[in-house]
Amino acid sequence: MKRSKLLVKSWTVVMIAALILTSFVYPASKSAAMVSGIELFVNTTVSSIDKTVVKSGIGTVGTSMTLTTQIGNNGDTPTPAGQNVTVKLYIDGDYISSQQIIPPGGGFNMAVNASGQAWSLRYLTWTWTPTKDGNHLIQYEIVNDYSDVSAPNNHWIYTAVVTDSTAGVLDTVDLGNSGSETSHGLSSNGGGTGTYHESIGKIAETYNYRNTGSNAGDWFSVNIANNSNRYGTLAIREIHPVGSANYRKVLDNPDQTGLGSNGIPLDVNATGQTFTTGPNTTYIPSIAVQIEKVGLIYTSTSMNLTLTLWDSPYKHQQLAESTLLAQSVQGGYAWEIFNFAEDVGVLPNSQYYMEFTTSKPFDMNNRYILYGYNTSSYAGGTLYSGGSPISGKTLSFKTGPNIPASYDIQVDGQQVGGIDQLATGSGFTALDVDNSTPPGQTFAVGNTTELQAIALQVEKAGSIPADNALVLTLYDTPTTSDSSYLATKPWNTHVIGQAVLSPDEVPGGYNWATFVFPQKVLVFPGRTYYFEVTTVKAFDSSQRFVLGFYPTSTYNRGSLYTNRSIQSGQTLSFKSSHNPLFKTRNLYDRGIGALTYFVDLQQLYAGSTISVKVVNQLPGSVNNAYIDKMWNYAGFDTYASRYDVPLYFSPLLGRASEDSTTQHYPEQVDVIKNNVLTRTDNYLGGNSIKPGFSLEEWYAKNTLNVQTDIDYILGVAKTAGIPVNLYLNSTWGGTPNSPYDSILYDQILFSGTDNYRDPNINLLTQSLNYATDPHYGRTIPNIWGSTPWLTFNNGGFTSPASGTLNGFKKDRLGLSTDQLNKNMLDLANSNQDNLLLSVSGDNEPAYWAYQMDTDSDPTLGYASVNSGNMRVRGSGDFGPDAVAQASADGVTLNPYTGNWDTMKQWWQTNLNNYNQFIYGNINKGLYKPVTKIHNNTITYATDGVKHNLFTQNPTHPTYPLFDNYHSGYEAAVVNEAATGIESYFLSHDYSHAQRIINNVGRTANLNQEHSGLPLEGYDKNMAGSFMLGLRYVTLYNVMSISSPYHSPSFIAFNDKVSAFSGDPIRIATLVNPRRKNLTIAAERDAVRLRNSFTLLPGDTLASTKLTAGDTAYHAGDFNGAYRNYIEAESAAASLLPAPFVVSGTQGTLSPYPLQVTAVSSAKSNIVVTVNSSSELEFTASSTASGSVTYKSTSAIGSNQVYVNGSLVSSTANGTGRQFSYSHTAGDTVNVEFK
Repeated sequence: MKRSKLLVKSWTVVMIAALILTSFVYPASKSAAMVSGIELFVNTTVSSIDKTVVKSGIGTVGTSMTLTTQIGNNGDTPTPAGQNVTVKLYIDGDYISSQQIIPPGGGFNMAVNASGQAWSLRYLTWTWTPTKDGNHLIQYEIVNDYSDVSAPNNHWIYTAVVTDSTAGVLDTVDLGNSGSETSHGLSSNGGGTGTYHESIGKIAETYNYRNTGSNAGDWFSVNIANNSNRYGTLAIREIHPVGSANYRKVLDNPDQTGLGSNGIPLDVNATGQTFTTGPNTTYIPSIAVQIEKVGLIYTSTSMNLTLTLWDSPYKHQQLAESTLLAQSVQGGYAWEIFNFAEDVGVLPNSQYYMEFTTSKPFDMNNRYILYGYNTSSYAGGTLYSGGSPISGKTLSFKTGPNIPASYDIQVDGQQVGGIDQLATGSGFTALDVDNSTPPGQTFAVGNTTELQAIALQVEKAGSIPADNALVLTLYDTPTTSDSSYLATKPWNTHVIGQAVLSPDEVPGGYNWATFVFPQKVLVFPGRTYYFEVTTVKAFDSSQRFVLGFYPTSTYNRGSLYTNRSIQSGQTLSFKSSHNPLFKTRNLYDRGIGALTYFVDLQQLYAGSTISVKVVNQLPGSVNNAYIDKMWNYAGFDTYASRYDVPLYFSPLLGRASEDSTTQHYPEQVDVIKNNVLTRTDNYLGGNSIKPGFSLEEWYAKNTLNVQTDIDYILGVAKTAGIPVNLYLNSTWGGTPNSPYDSILYDQILFSGTDNYRDPNINLLTQSLNYATDPHYGRTIPNIWGSTPWLTFNNGGFTSPASGTLNGFKKDRLGLSTDQLNKNMLDLANSNQDNLLLSVSGDNEPAYWAYQMDTDSDPTLGYASVNSGNMRVRGSGDFGPDAVAQASADGVTLNPYTGNWDTMKQWWQTNLNNYNQFIYGNINKGLYKPVTKIHNNTITYATDGVKHNLFTQNPTHPTYPLFDNYHSGYEAAVVNEAATGIESYFLSHDYSHAQRIINNVGRTANLNQEHSGLPLEGYDKNMAGSFMLGLRYVTLYNVMSISSPYHSPSFIAFNDKVSAFSGDPIRIATLVNPRRKNLTIAAERDAVRLRNSFTLLPGDTLASTKLTAGDTAYHAGDFNGAYRNYIEAESAAASLLPAPFVVSGTQGTLSPYPLQVTAVSSAKSNIVVTVNSSSELEFTASSTASGSVTYKSTSAIGSNQVYVNGSLVSSTANGTGRQFSYSHTAGDTVNVEFK
């Protein structure tokens, strides 16, 4: 571009869109097209436009390329109607063309963010044909054709990308597959030289591992040939071992342990303890102590115990908090574990402080006592009482567990992925931290959505007092800017993170001092943020902190601020990362199974190989980085766009009666349709946000006609034109009624504080002396509407007899799926297949024991019949059906003589078996995907309802395995369904969702409770749901059967949904991470579908399609694999049931188990259902009179044919049967082969 174009008037701004920075030039002989990465810029980052060098490797002379550009408006007002904005494109300094952005009515998408400012985004597409090989300079010029008298509208280039239809997977490196494939280019300097065996599928499968070694510094490398002369993104799948979970428990594998001699009791009265983290510790999920109790009667007035984790005894910053209810503390100095909602980020080799307080003032008659040691042998800290240290003493405590994993990934010798931003420059010098003129810094994050650490180069001048500290405060994206497009008042936004460093945590000498945010901060790629550094105490020139900065900056994504004034061209020396160690990978182990990590390469490599080197940073066998596969993608966003799918926001409709026609479902659905702000902009690809609704079908209510009810619900979806998620629920409001509302079908609980003799408990088979031991009891009364919680085991799971609870559920599920099948055929006939989005089962199938400790209202709960006392530390199910099933499994369920670890594991397995039973029956009862045949043209479905079943269990720890590494959803991982979750879906839930996605495929949030979640949490909920590729989010308890058909919570939550979906800038930044998660999910979903059926011999067409699916899978096209697997399943006559919708003039319908020769020129309309291997049933009608021949192409039962219930004459057709029927025009007959 000529220099004159940089001389910009006040109403014109030139933006240079950085497609990707690269130093290579194509050799003349190379003609392969290049795909750029995406570099995101916001308005605060384009202050040095005359210094920006932009190169995009676009080659292939004569081949047309597509450039896509997003132009953003971040001003205080939208562009006025009738005023245009012109965008000019220059390539290699030559003017190419221009486009105009026309305000409302012409394509601008307007929305207002929380600050009231106008956001807008416009997507422009350009085509260009290179005339020469090599790098090409891409530049844009934006001209505002109007003036804004109040403030500039701040137009800026948001993203720019060059697309290439040939983008895809270049190489897949499999580190040994099924023992038959040799390793690819592997070498090691120690450890981990064995062959890697891959096994994919459920979490619970066994894996053999090839690892990087058990000692720090062990490494292996993989050389990947650069066959297509381009690289973009590496996907690396690691697997954590399946084995004993004890290493994930704080009591079994602690990081720090308070030990000593001469044990002493320590009353909880502002009692505390300092401790020092281990050399590799970066996260603390749990702390355990030994506790005794005095008094503390188990009523609603009991006093609770809280552990607060602080940065130091000076308590400058609270890092985390966890509370134990009085009723859940065992006493007797038993170990009790305080679990934090989110793993707390900390620094290795650093001291922290824990303090214990109670919810009521100290009382000698009602108090907690901690166990400690009068003579401490713990060197990492000391006991505190009332805020003062007690030298030589320590609490008995454990922190941990100690299982950090850290490794670097190097590409061609350079570490990648560990540092997001690194500010550099020249003339390094000093800047005092003075609160009167606080230093600050703007910066734009790269391609990351998590921020946990920012490091600065710091010196300590003089002897800084221990009670002083450095404080780094992180602010959200600036919302205003000046006429030069630089952020103004970037501190005038929300605080989104804060970190504190004590003087002893600052090494000094301008070494890096790392600020760690206790909880990961959600950030949006490419957006600008601001941090400011202050001290706890006032500035003292004789004892101060000093920061290093560059007066001449080479960092062009932000600027230094002093005294809250921008210092253009200067920068603090800082770096940022998603983890405290600035390593490529430093993820805390949340559980077993696979996890895929993406590494975006910062350069393009041509004509060489990439050497990927994985270096283990920590010693210890549990820290091995188990690497399974690596995929190498070119132009990842272009490739991954094939996995784009909508996110549905689908609140649960209110329901208070079995009569659906009185529940105002249409009115409730209208509220959702009219209030949920959808998003379908083309810059999202297919990742739109759409409305839907969810509804519980109380199938186990024997007074409910499930067929009529389900048909009505699907009719509501058809009329509204938005999809439904149907929950076949037998809990809460769907709990079965008579005769299953008696004690014979209840879970039976045990509690040492239960002294109430439940009526009719003598009716139980007295496996455990229920009638004489008052510690056994029902689940009612309780504070949850006295909803009884029923046993999982009445009738068993295999072949439950009629009259048993499970037999009843199985029969009712059969009626439900029969009706759903009819509705699916009806929807297919009207091309509305997508209106039944998914099916689920029970809402929160669980053991009621986990609710007992919250049953705290003596007037409503169990205390009302138990002398005002609560049942605490409940356990069970100890009912006779559970006892009998456990005995058959070799386990004794007995609270007095049984082994508690064994019993808890059995209860966990039993719950999983129940989920298998429920979803197995739903899966078996549902049709395969409906195939449409019109005029002999076959159209296969692309998905099926039976492949979109979602289980529903919480992500948080639940009974019977209460610890941070056994989440509730583990009991809901089944073969017959995808794994759904119930979660607030804040940042600490992301890792659970990622585990599910990486092991069993795409997930959904089936139960987003709104109560207890602060409003600001909804931002993380929606951002996380979109980013992680959830299928849908269902908000519970916000819709109503009464006008206005919603609660205030719906409006509050929906306002946040609309603020998110109405902010195209935020959504667009999450498309890339969303596509990464959808890519992982697509691979897992393809595997799950592939393993869900087995073809029988003779299914030639189905076998061909299965092979095509396998080929697509190994080529990295997981959508293609999934589609072919669906078609293989649909085309297989041996896989039953098999539904077809047949219309038009018919000839032969082979390879299906039915052939039709229609009346000449007539229109046949046939709906076919293969019910089992012994029965094929269909209805047939014709628009003309005449004889129609019907043939079965394979043996069906006894090969007898019935028309309208009467046996008719038929003849052999190979192994099948054929007959002719004379139709009268317009009549309909029912035909059965059986």
